[in-house]
Amino acid sequence: DRLELFQYGVPIALQPFIWGALAGGLTGLITNPPDVVLARLSANEKAAEEDAIIEADASNIDVEHARKKEDILAQIWEATASINEEEGPGGYFVGAGARALYFAPEACLWFAAYEFLRSAADVVSEM
Repeated sequence: DRLELFQYGVPIALQPFIWGALAGGLTGLITNPPDVVLARLSANEKAAEEDAIIEADASNIDVEHARKKEDILAQIWEATASINEEEGPGGYFVGAGARALYFAPEACLWFAAYEFLRSAADVVSEM
């Protein structure tokens, strides 16, 4: 059975919008920690690249050889540990509210459109 919001006084027409917004907001919250780690990886990579260029210029060696090549899993682990050490567990949710507010309206509209089209398809298939 589907959870209906009639008992809370929500009209049937608004329910897809509400469920879509909740799903989008939850998606924004759940996907924020990996995005924070990727942002940290990107920032670390940019800083390492700038350091490699400075070192390469100083020693007249090729920039590509000066860049430190690491295993991607080691980089992810290092970024994750860095966030946890510097900011604690809450550091993974920096910007999560804004991200949830970004995804909620979009999912709200998509979910409502999907439900409308699904209902329309059911009506057409019953003809």
